[in-house]
Amino acid sequence: MNTQPFVLILLSAAQRLRLNDGTEVTTGFWAEELVVPWQILRKAGWRLQVVTPGGVPPLIDPESLDPSTLGGDHSRAAYLCNAVRQITGLRTPLDLDALTGKDLDTLIGVFIPGGNGPLMDLCQAPGVDRLLRHCVAAAKPIATLCHGTAALLATCGGADRSPFCGQRVTCFSAAEESATPLAGRWPYTLENRLRQEGFRVSTGAPWQSHIATDNFILSGQNPASAATLTHVFIERLTSTPTYKGNNMNADALKKMAAEAALRYIQPGMVVGVGTGSTTNFFIAALGAAKIHVDGYVASSIATENRLKAQGLNVLDLNATGDIPVYVDGADEADPHFRLIKGGGGALTREKIVASAARLFICIADVSKDKPMLGKFPLPVEVIPFARSFVARQLVKLGGSPTLRNGVTTDNGNVILDVTGLDLSDPLRMEESINAIPGVLDNGIFAHRRADVMLFGSADGVIERKA
Repeated sequence: MNTQPFVLILLSAAQRLRLNDGTEVTTGFWAEELVVPWQILRKAGWRLQVVTPGGVPPLIDPESLDPSTLGGDHSRAAYLCNAVRQITGLRTPLDLDALTGKDLDTLIGVFIPGGNGPLMDLCQAPGVDRLLRHCVAAAKPIATLCHGTAALLATCGGADRSPFCGQRVTCFSAAEESATPLAGRWPYTLENRLRQEGFRVSTGAPWQSHIATDNFILSGQNPASAATLTHVFIERLTSTPTYKGNNMNADALKKMAAEAALRYIQPGMVVGVGTGSTTNFFIAALGAAKIHVDGYVASSIATENRLKAQGLNVLDLNATGDIPVYVDGADEADPHFRLIKGGGGALTREKIVASAARLFICIADVSKDKPMLGKFPLPVEVIPFARSFVARQLVKLGGSPTLRNGVTTDNGNVILDVTGLDLSDPLRMEESINAIPGVLDNGIFAHRRADVMLFGSADGVIERKA
């Protein structure tokens, strides 16, 4: 096997699902739950390897390609079918049981899509137990999607206690199971089985995106959660020791975009600087370039400290007039230059500085370039006193809010991360959320959009101007 770090895509090799009455139905992996993360991970530059128990080529659950399962969308069914065919690793997967110690050391994380297949094999395979315990010991992220969470059951029932016992996970819910053709025909629902084994199961509204995170285990409830789960998984991948010890290209793409922004910085300017991993590369580039600007306005205390560490002059926003240029990253960007920001928790100050700037330059790696916003959880900064009230109002807007534990913003507030919102009209949603009493601001940048997008890609910097 190639010694470059890779993400392992663990799929079921089961082909038949045995029901309570002794009959069997065809099973396998759920097409959308493989295609969506595969495409996002590949676009972000990650190397992927498919693995199954015994190295058996996996089957697609035929239900996942049935247009009736996809709301009658025949074009979506055809698209998924074609996308699966393009994943060549499905024809010759690695053998889970043949993975060597060196293979395990080289992998950087594991993603486990669902379908009913994992209920037959991944839930009890010794190779899965070995793989997952390795990831826990090495602090490597594990993402499970829908019925893929059944793989965690492979660590239960042995002499050693499951490392996931007591951790927060989600899976295809009992409510969702009850609405499927197999309702009542399978010996157990995954949600109930996980609870019996000591997992803390969190479920959201049926058929809506919902994810749960606990240390290095990340899980998504259903196919609608695939994109959000994958983006969170990518964030965790970049923080793993294996990633930091190797020259992966995600950081290289961020650095490329950040350095491209330097050409917009002229001597004598006041420059606004955002917050986040991509902006940190921009700050390092500013320190090396030594451009003689009048000063920098920071969007967070963390950015202020980084600027000062580079020997750069930091100005108070209240002591400046209009800012010629503001440079910041994004969690998502759409073709209309609208953004979702706030993964670093500085969204309110970022929006203030961006609004004070004449030119807003957004820098990001190309994985943040999206056809529309809404897959990444939307951060909402909330006064602590109003947290529960605001959460209830966000549910009324169609969202599923989760408190970002252990985070207090520079303004002394908390962050609610919201999934499931309809962002087909980002400006309207931005205004609706900000109208809720207790909300300071939210991470939709539709009123103050970017003016220039700089995406780092394998083909160089992609520049777009509004």
